[in-house]
Amino acid sequence: MTSSYERIKSECKQKGVLWEDEDFPATQSSVFYHQTPPFTFQWKRPHEIVSNPVFVNDASAQFDIVPGKMGDRWLVSCLGVLYLSKGLFYRVVPADQNFDKPYYGVFRFRLWWCGEWLEVLVDDRLPTINGKLAFLQAQNTNSFWPGLLEKAYAKYVAH
Repeated sequence: MTSSYERIKSECKQKGVLWEDEDFPATQSSVFYHQTPPFTFQWKRPHEIVSNPVFVNDASAQFDIVPGKMGDRWLVSCLGVLYLSKGLFYRVVPADQNFDKPYYGVFRFRLWWCGEWLEVLVDDRLPTINGKLAFLQAQNTNSFWPGLLEKAYAKYVAH
């Protein structure tokens, strides 16, 4: 049985496209359901933000995740604890993902919800303001797991 993740990668390979998640479109309303934010997001893929994006930077032993303009400090604290427990971290953030070719723009995460592990898939389009990530981001590296994990959490909680 093929997983949704593998099926999406296969379809993108056949079509020669990067995946776009229809369940979490790159629109303002995906982030602000009933409010109008004071700015307009530009949705960008990591390779449009930095020249050499990485999913997880294992070379850095330092936790360098900071909140973006939206003040999501509580999530930074939670991810700090998760990051310190590498066994659990890689259960939530599977290590076999990267930005190397072949690349299809899809990432998967596992969230513990109501007593079971759930796999959540997201595309790599992230909201930016003035070319910088609007939400969670790595301060000193080009790691994108924080922003993509935050997107997976937002997607699951919203649906």
